[in-house]
Amino acid sequence: MSFQRVDKESTAQLRIIKPSALSQLALGTARSFLSGPELIRCDNLVSGKARRNFTVGHALARIVVAEQLALELAQVTLVQTCSTCGGPHGRPHVVDLPVHVSFAYATDAVAVAASRCGPIAVDCADFPPQPHHRDAMVRLLPIGENNGDDREAVKLWTIHECLVKLGGRELDDQKPVHRSPHLQQPDIVLVEGNYFRSIAMPATVATVGSPDAFDLTISTEVPRSAAFTPVPTDALP
Repeated sequence: MSFQRVDKESTAQLRIIKPSALSQLALGTARSFLSGPELIRCDNLVSGKARRNFTVGHALARIVVAEQLALELAQVTLVQTCSTCGGPHGRPHVVDLPVHVSFAYATDAVAVAASRCGPIAVDCADFPPQPHHRDAMVRLLPIGENNGDDREAVKLWTIHECLVKLGGRELDDQKPVHRSPHLQQPDIVLVEGNYFRSIAMPATVATVGSPDAFDLTISTEVPRSAAFTPVPTDALP
């Protein structure tokens, strides 16, 4: 489904939650909202944390879309189809609804971004970074910017990952990320024709990117939603 942009100032929503804050019962309820292909992908993941984060991310994406459009969760259909092989992975797409969505995972963080006004991408990464990740992140720093501040390196990594999701870079493109300040909005930077805003938290850095300027609403609260509401024990079979 195609639709026109509303105006130049795109309003986007970012929701970040800690999967460890959810009970096993709530995770089981969230899992019930996943489709068959999503469940297969989830169950094929080796790590229990990866399966947990996958479940939370895919349920949270539905919640964020439902909140934006004032819909019931059952009205939100989320699919992923690889543009190369046709498999059930790749860029997420909300079926027949005028909204773009993106999600990302860190060790104990799931981030979902959504926009009704154009393409959106989100990435999040652990801070401080693991040593083997740090080496790749530091390579993205332009010459003269490597002042030992790992948080800046992590920000650039998340910008790079968002550029990949937006189609502006290949995953293995490790050229430095050059940022330019946004004159009207000091918390937004311009990189390769796209707008980015990074949010630094104690253990995670998250970045949202879009080809269009945007205002960002941020929430770190677990949504009050059927997808995360545990089924009462006495109602279980």
